[in-house]
Amino acid sequence: MEENQIDPNAQPAPAPAPAPAEKSNKEKVSDSFTSVFIDRLKEQSFTILIMCGVLYYQHNLWMADKDALSKEVDVKEERILQLVEREHTHTLERESALREKRDQFVEMLKQQAAECRSAR
Repeated sequence: MEENQIDPNAQPAPAPAPAPAEKSNKEKVSDSFTSVFIDRLKEQSFTILIMCGVLYYQHNLWMADKDALSKEVDVKEERILQLVEREHTHTLERESALREKRDQFVEMLKQQAAECRSAR
């Protein structure tokens, strides 16, 4: 057959597929960023889980330390209040004892003064 002749029994050639619509630059960057992010996330998911576990552990340690310190502060405040109360009570007792001594001294002076007057 010659090159220009058409075979009557030949099947028609399929129509060429339409060219896919080209994506804009933003869509390309967005798709590539998303796909890269998802791929990296899949690769790093174990590391991310380990890091989350470490953060949880550190948070629990911090809360335990905070609770221990707050209990220690409460105990020390209680001790301080007891000490202040004890010192206050001691001061009141000392003050009353000094007043009694003063009153006794004044009475003794009065007696001596009375004895001196009566001796004259």
